[in-house]
Amino acid sequence: NVERITRNLEVFDVVERPATSLRYPNLTLRRGSVVGIDPDTRTIYLTGGGQSAQKTELRYDQLCVCTGAAPRSVIPPPPPLPSGERQ
Repeated sequence: NVERITRNLEVFDVVERPATSLRYPNLTLRRGSVVGIDPDTRTIYLTGGGQSAQKTELRYDQLCVCTGAAPRSVIPPPPPLPSGERQ
């Protein structure tokens, strides 16, 4: 569901699904806060995520970090209407 608007701008739909719907045997979902990444040893350090405040050390072959960022609009909102006028 990708629609190209300009050469550098695309619109796409994201469908949120529960983690249990991911059916890949080699994929592990971990939630927490990343406090460090060591690319030389392929190690990531996490805290939180439902576990104690202890730091968790994980080794990886491939890593995808999803930041949970919210999208921001690139189109500014319209200016407010002068009082007394309707749309």
